[in-house]
Amino acid sequence: MKKKHLETSKAVLLAVLIFCGLFAVGVLIGWFKSLDDALGILALVFAMATLIVKFYMAKAARENVLKIKRTNKLTDEQISKLLALAETAAGQRTGQNPQG
Repeated sequence: MKKKHLETSKAVLLAVLIFCGLFAVGVLIGWFKSLDDALGILALVFAMATLIVKFYMAKAARENVLKIKRTNKLTDEQISKLLALAETAAGQRTGQNPQG
């Protein structure tokens, strides 16, 4: 059986999120011990984690579009239509209208 390889980007994402989690626990402990700037530091940690996840999701989306295009031999126009359909569906799930 072939062993699955953990992609570098996933390993980095996992490592950074574990670091953010441990750092957040440390800051919360400091908050309970009356560290004045604990909430500000905690907000920065969560902002960093959010930014990293956002960049990873954008990278994964680009890779998935390329995989779909390569696997199904779709044209750029067909890919654009699929992406527009996906955005419309996502907007309907969240109650937003992405077209206006």
